[in-house]
Amino acid sequence: MNRNRTDPAIVRYALYMYFNSRSFRLAARSLSEVKKRSHVAVWKWVQKYSDIADSFRTDRRLVRAMFVDETLLQIH
Repeated sequence: MNRNRTDPAIVRYALYMYFNSRSFRLAARSLSEVKKRSHVAVWKWVQKYSDIADSFRTDRRLVRAMFVDETLLQIH
């Protein structure tokens, strides 16, 4: 079996799709148009790069409003 390393740009796109949808299967399905990878591969990438993704989070105390399913929530 000959394996090829996945291009880092595709991995970044898969991570982006996962963090937008919170579904490994949906991210893998969206990625299938570019490169066929399983939901397990996406899961492994999330596990591997989660510490990097945590550094991009913002301070939750700075958030004043949040949109959830087309509903606006006001926080204090």
